[in-house]
Amino acid sequence: YDNEGIIYSNNYPKFLRTNIEYTWNIQMNYSNEIEINLIDIHLDYDQDYLQVITGEIIYTLTSPEIFRVQSINETKIILRTKHSNDDYQYRGFKLAYQILNKTIEINNDLQNLPCGKTYSSHNGTIEFNYEITTIFDCLILIEVDDGQNIFLRFDHINWDNKENYIEIGLFHNPHQNQIFHISDTLPGTWFIANDSQIWIRFYSSQFSLDSSNFRLFYSETIGWSTITPNAYVQILDDNRLFPYRLISLPTNDIYHNLTQAYTWHIEALDDECIQIKFLSLQAFENRRICFHVKDSFKTSEICSTEQFPFIYHHIGSCILSIEPEFIWILVQYNIQIDKFKKITTINEVSFEENNMTLTPSNTLDSYVHIEWLITLNDTSMVIIDVENLDGNTPAKLFIIQDMNTTKSYSLGRISLTRFCHVILSSKSSFKIIYTSLSLPIHNSKRLFRLNLYKISKSYFNNRDFHYISYKKNQTNFQWSIQGQNEKSVFLAKLYSLHKNLSLQTTANVNLSKTNSFIYIPSSNFDVRYNIRNFDFILILYEQQKRNFYQQTILNKTSGLIGTSNFAFYNIHIQSTVFDSIDFIIMKADNGTYIRLYDLSVHNNGYFLLNSSSIITNKVSSLIGLRFSIKSLNIKIELQSLTKNPIQLRYKTQISSIQNKNSRNK
Repeated sequence: YDNEGIIYSNNYPKFLRTNIEYTWNIQMNYSNEIEINLIDIHLDYDQDYLQVITGEIIYTLTSPEIFRVQSINETKIILRTKHSNDDYQYRGFKLAYQILNKTIEINNDLQNLPCGKTYSSHNGTIEFNYEITTIFDCLILIEVDDGQNIFLRFDHINWDNKENYIEIGLFHNPHQNQIFHISDTLPGTWFIANDSQIWIRFYSSQFSLDSSNFRLFYSETIGWSTITPNAYVQILDDNRLFPYRLISLPTNDIYHNLTQAYTWHIEALDDECIQIKFLSLQAFENRRICFHVKDSFKTSEICSTEQFPFIYHHIGSCILSIEPEFIWILVQYNIQIDKFKKITTINEVSFEENNMTLTPSNTLDSYVHIEWLITLNDTSMVIIDVENLDGNTPAKLFIIQDMNTTKSYSLGRISLTRFCHVILSSKSSFKIIYTSLSLPIHNSKRLFRLNLYKISKSYFNNRDFHYISYKKNQTNFQWSIQGQNEKSVFLAKLYSLHKNLSLQTTANVNLSKTNSFIYIPSSNFDVRYNIRNFDFILILYEQQKRNFYQQTILNKTSGLIGTSNFAFYNIHIQSTVFDSIDFIIMKADNGTYIRLYDLSVHNNGYFLLNSSSIITNKVSSLIGLRFSIKSLNIKIELQSLTKNPIQLRYKTQISSIQNKNSRNK
């Protein structure tokens, strides 16, 4: 393909066929950048994918965006479709690309870097110093005399350890024989590779902040690595008495010198739950070390950066392992492993009154599975009000309306103690399943309850629970909400088959259909519906006003901010050089709210992100979203309605006018 052009799927935008795979190859020169402008995309994101591949780096595209990457040799664009049939007509995609040739000055800078070079002396020093402005993938080869090993030592290192890493492996094949993966290290760290040939790969992502530099000394040696090549393996099955304790044996004060990998095969049946309780995990000098939990489908990491105690649950057999990233690392861990048998209870319930309550039995079993088969004496729509006071208990709730409609909730990841589910279509029966993997507190009952309401009134109130039900052309289209406490606030959730429906309130908050609750900062307000053409149900929960929050004042030109609860950040930078701030969302989910206030313009506030309007099934689609704000005096409000952390990176940008003036001088 040429240096610029348009690429689109066959028949775009009319009809995208299933079971096809197309590849477009764009030839590149070393150190070229390519700009991808994804103009439109419409696929079955569960079955189809569109990917951009540069070297070993793969980008999966799901929404229109513009980004740049550095590529070597070629860039591939791959479309593959596997959607079930061609009845639903997907548009496909359309994108524009442009190859951006680097200037001679930048090419000279790249030629001075060690990337792509082979070092064959007995010893030497490798230095890397570069302003990272895009994705960078740098490969270095080192070889010494046959029969010798290679000693490596980092004398200096300065980089963004959240976005950059170094991999080191044996021989000269960067796709095999990796022995070290370094994401965070200290100057003076040394280790030995047991071979005369090694490769070193430095990788930086497009979200890396500022410049990256390191200085690496290498030398041939007859010494050997202290890492034991064979892992310590242990089988944990029914022959061992559970709970089983894994405690590091100290070889240096309180720490254990981890010089080999440890692997534990924990065997369990499909109806058994393994509970791995990490009471503590830390490494000397606060280095990062991780345990891995693996099964046939996925691998999970539990690292020393978590808050402990940390509990991980797994259904069926799994493998627990830990291995050093360097030739040695001092660690301390205390882990308890337990195994529980599933206890199943099935209840048949007749729903005859206008409301009813369901609660788990008072069993003290850790792993329970409870089913309620609910039969209605009419075909009413139903509200399921969930009281989830066991906020830290790993449990799931499944609401099965029919063979094709099931909704699941991970109760241990929802910080709200109250939320709801509405069955909008008329049903004569449905099923609710509650699965809890452990007790919140040992020998205590579960604090979980379901309140079921038939939608039989236009307005209903029961203590802190309210609902409004509107039918098309109904005469009443305004409702007054009065809280029990004058200092309380409300959380609202709107349900409707019409996605663009909107309600107005006298609390200066408009209500729309979202995946998350909408915060109403008032205890006494009116709700109005002006269009009156579509049915809806509005759920309102009264809550005590949040009095605790984190407030931080920042004057740095770049940094990382975040919270797992509720926080304010005031960013005030006095500068004549910078005129805008870039925000990159690193962590978020469908309970994330981010509101930005421009303090230099009469405290005007607007949503930077309401994640519920973006996320469908894939939380990861948020990662890497970038926003630019032309202000240096702002307040940013972060709120997580779940317990998952929110993280944003911010970085000030130099004014284009200032840059032009600097060049003219």
